[in-house]
Formats: sequence, structure tokens, C-alpha cells
Amino acid sequence: MKLVDMSVQMRKLLFSTFTAAWFVLVLLSLALQRPIKAARITHALDADSIHIKNPLSGQHNIQLARTYVSEKQAYNAFFMSEFDYWDARILADYWGVSLDRSKLDIGRKLVFSQRDGTLPLAKRNLYHYLYRAQSQYLRTVRPNNVSTYRLYLESYTYDDAVLLAKLWHNGRPSPKQIFQAKYEIDQSLAYGNNELIQQSLQRAKRLYSN
Repeated sequence: MKLVDMSVQMRKLLFSTFTAAWFVLVLLSLALQRPIKAARITHALDADSIHIKNPLSGQHNIQLARTYVSEKQAYNAFFMSEFDYWDARILADYWGVSLDRSKLDIGRKLVFSQRDGTLPLAKRNLYHYLYRAQSQYLRTVRPNNVSTYRLYLESYTYDDAVLLAKLWHNGRPSPKQIFQAKYEIDQSLAYGNNELIQQSLQRAKRLYSN
């Protein structure tokens, strides 16, 4: 009996070790494939390639991913990938889920697809969703109504808009140009270009902050 118990324990240990090693390889692979983001998607992917809104292909795969990919693994995969907060934020609206669930579903899809050898297709599908999510959001924005600039209102302030307007208009922006800066911030966030906004804002602060 002791030999049998030891054999079972050994198999469990080997399985756990293999699983941990495999997941480390997944994260390293995702990290190596992470590009520097500047501009986001500028064209639509084949609309016929996706038929459902959920980031995982089919209810069976959704349940499998949620069963075999832990929240910790999913979060790690998301944060190591090329997808970021703003991607998850705009996809959350599109999928009708919370921001946390959006991050988890992106991460789960990446881990699960890495496991079955379909990672390039999974990323292509995610970018397709992202394009559609961006298009959906932009249709809700009214250029003359700042209350529809939801992304801008969540993370930036009037003072930020003033600084950016100064940078973009030689230090003396008009009220209309300040209003336009709010719109440009919101549009940039919708396309995932928060890094560019942050870089411009830091430059404006160096030039115009007292």
C-alpha cells in the first residue's frame, strides 16, 4: 500500500511540476510577442471569421478555459500580453461584462489557445473584437457633447485638456480648441493610444506648468 501511495504522490508531483513549467513557458512566449504599441487597429478583419461576441470560441471552450485556467494565470497572461487596460476597458463595454471579467477572458483565451496551438488565430480574433468594440464606442460619441466622452471623463481632467491644447496650439488655445482637446483625448483612448496622450501631457507639463 505504501508503494502505491508513493507512486500516486509521485505522479501528482510530476503533473504539478509539468503544469507549472508549461505555464511559465506560456507567459514567456506571450511576453516575447508583446510589441510596442503606438497606433491601434486601422482596418477591419474578415467579419465572417467571428460569429459570437464572447472572446472564447463556443460555450464548450469557454467552460474549459474557465475550468483549467485559473484567475491568477489569466491575469498574468493578460498583463504579459500586448493587450492593455484600455483594450480591456473598451472590450468590456462591447462584451457587456465588467472590466475585471474582460481582462480575465482575454487572458484565458491567450493561455488556452497557447496550449492548443492556436495563439495566432486567437490574437487575430481578439483584434477583430477590438476593432468592432472601437467602432461601437465611437458611434456613441457626439463631438459637441462632452458628456459622451466617457473614456476622457474617466481618466482625464479639464486641466489636462488645457495643457494639451496649449501644446497643440502654441501655448494660446481658444475655448473651442480646449474643447477639441477633450474630444481628441477621448478618441485616442478609444484607439488604445493612451501612451501617446501621456507622453504629450508630460511634455506639455514641462513647457507650461508653473
